[in-house]
Amino acid sequence: MQRLTRLPGLVVFAGFLVWFLGWAAIAAVVLEATIPVENQRNLALVAAPIVPALGAMFAFLTAFAITTEWGQLRDAQHAAEQEGDAAARFALVVESPGLDGPRLRRLLHGYLRSVVDDEWPRLPEGRGSQVSRDALGELFRETRRLVAQPATGVVTGTDLLAAVDALVSLRRDRLSRASRYLPPALLLLAFVSGVVLCLDAVIIALPYGGWEGLTVGGVVVVTALSLALVVAISAPYRGTLSVDPRPIEAAAEQVAMGDLGAIGPP
Repeated sequence: MQRLTRLPGLVVFAGFLVWFLGWAAIAAVVLEATIPVENQRNLALVAAPIVPALGAMFAFLTAFAITTEWGQLRDAQHAAEQEGDAAARFALVVESPGLDGPRLRRLLHGYLRSVVDDEWPRLPEGRGSQVSRDALGELFRETRRLVAQPATGVVTGTDLLAAVDALVSLRRDRLSRASRYLPPALLLLAFVSGVVLCLDAVIIALPYGGWEGLTVGGVVVVTALSLALVVAISAPYRGTLSVDPRPIEAAAEQVAMGDLGAIGPP
């Protein structure tokens, strides 16, 4: 499963399509050669009532998987946007009197750049970056130190803690999402039901052969592409359909350019 999700989306879709069309064509040739002509129609009559039930099961499984995984992908992208917003709020809060805003923004910028440059490439493996962890830890400790000082007001301290806590929580949520996978049992069940559905469609088309038999191709194509879509969206930080880090990168650029206040020297 992990190997499939690391492949580019085009490769996943093409691979499923070629595999399903290939084995369906081979199955048609083998069944045509092994089943007597007089028995093919009887077999097709037996298989015909089963196809609607198999089709309904396959549609339910794939619809459930696609809806669930698409929701996970959408939520992961929204979380990245929230992470960028949280960084912007932190950069604005540290403008409060009594705080070393430029230094805190420099620490924030270092953390955001480490997320984009070092941690994001590791998310496909389901793990975080030690560099990002250390950068966020330093930012968190410095924030707590400032909040504990008498010169920092209660309101400012509360806002500052809320801002840095949001960054910590969102990073933890991101790492949790990166380590999850579509349950293999669900994908296996959908895959098996798709294979059986295509096989029954091939059996029904056996008595006709020729151009009439090509109608099976539509069932095979839809089945293959549906399963490929499930795989393509099942890992939010891998493949073509994955979370975009641009909201975090945009926040880092805003901090670096001083749009959210002055930034201190390294």
